[in-house]
Amino acid sequence: MKTVQMLLRLLGLTVEVCSDVFAGEIDEDGECPDYLMFYVTITTDRGDRWASKAGWVRKYLTDGQAEANAEALAKQVELFLLQGHRPKDSAKWVKARPFYGSQAWAAYGEADQVRDEKIEDGLVEGRDF
Repeated sequence: MKTVQMLLRLLGLTVEVCSDVFAGEIDEDGECPDYLMFYVTITTDRGDRWASKAGWVRKYLTDGQAEANAEALAKQVELFLLQGHRPKDSAKWVKARPFYGSQAWAAYGEADQVRDEKIEDGLVEGRDF
């Protein structure tokens, strides 16, 4: 599969499996365990990034199925990209924050983050932007 990844790099694209931690449901003991959500990202050389709408949750450390599902999707996505498909043309992807420090980050990512932080802190309303 290294050949596929090399071809994608020539096209300026990188496919990765990523994970985010989020708080799970409160269990019968009143605890809120952390879960991992696995999904796939596509990043351009410029730093623009898309995240798959498909994702899998790992609730238990011994359960490797979530990672396996995301890895399988990543391999499919690589082949689709080589066929000319792009995430911006598909409803299966959502535009994500650009790669930190990239050209895309400098162009619009930092401003988006500042805006989002002001909204989260309640300093401004979302409609004010």
